[in-house]
Amino acid sequence: MSAMTNQISSHSGASDSHSSGLSYDNHQQLLEVGPNRVALTLVTIALFALLFPLLLGVWFIPQFMFSSDVSTWTRVLAAAHWFVATLLVPLALGVAFTCLIDAMRPSPILKIDQDGLFDARAGIAIGWNSIVRARIGHHRYGIAHVALTLDRPLLAHRNPMRLGGGLQWRRRSNRLCVPLMLLDQKADVIAGTIMNFVSAHGGDVSSTRL
Repeated sequence: MSAMTNQISSHSGASDSHSSGLSYDNHQQLLEVGPNRVALTLVTIALFALLFPLLLGVWFIPQFMFSSDVSTWTRVLAAAHWFVATLLVPLALGVAFTCLIDAMRPSPILKIDQDGLFDARAGIAIGWNSIVRARIGHHRYGIAHVALTLDRPLLAHRNPMRLGGGLQWRRRSNRLCVPLMLLDQKADVIAGTIMNFVSAHGGDVSSTRL
């Protein structure tokens, strides 16, 4: 990650942090994380399988609604189903294609070392001394992401359709969400590594449940 040092300056620091409640091996100097291709592929297949009945509903429900022998109440229910299906189609497509693209990304897509963090999905490298605050976001079954607040605005690729990424279109320009779902290493290990590095360099760390 020598390129990261050239992009964003960082300084070294050494202190143990217990604020995040996660452990990290201080002797580990590099963490390289790739996509979980099997899980991403299965999610993609499941979403495309869901799209088939949704598309059928979007196509056939209007024809059913305007049949002469259909009651008004049935038309209302059919219209509600059509509305929901119409909303779910672009959402499912967006998530499916995002999972497919992530499954085809070369590994690693996330690099963490003593200098900072590089996320290939966002196309950005960040030095630890640039991070003011780090928050762990949870979903129902575990860790979804780490949200970083920086000391300045940044340009990054934010994809709201990526699982674990949260509502990234609402993020401020100095915030970056690092999704930790569907990767080939455990989310708690990655989150613990990030949180301890941030804390060691003077950043504020905490954990929040979504």
